[in-house]
Amino acid sequence: MLPTQKQLQDIVEKLKPILKIQDWKISIELCGDKKMQELTEEYSYACCRRDMKLKRAAVCINKDHDGVDEWDRVDEWYASLVHELYHILTQDVYYHAASLLDYIQDEATRGKERNMFTIYHEQTVEMLAQGFVNAYPLSHFDYILNPKENQP
Repeated sequence: MLPTQKQLQDIVEKLKPILKIQDWKISIELCGDKKMQELTEEYSYACCRRDMKLKRAAVCINKDHDGVDEWDRVDEWYASLVHELYHILTQDVYYHAASLLDYIQDEATRGKERNMFTIYHEQTVEMLAQGFVNAYPLSHFDYILNPKENQP
């Protein structure tokens, strides 16, 4: 089952110093299909809006996604959350590397290279997130997800 917004926020607060993004203000929002499509123009589990200069980000988790039942496996939503946090972590690198593409004169080539760069960046973020989830499993947050079970 998908955790509450507060539980997700608590997990993010615990992950921020581990991922070295503790200087970011990150909010969590549970949104539906309609809002997710407005934000991403696609049908996604999660997305992240970020402002590099202000070091603020909003992570949206789609509570209506068809795969929400798969979140009973618990790692699906957690992997998506960590994936979005890695987008925050890599924001500076992505921004500066992508800006170098502006020096390509031919617009068609520049567009093609930008698409390839975006794909490679997304694949890298996903690999980093999966590695992190494997190394730092959700069981580290049992005290947040199941507080009654962890009381004496």
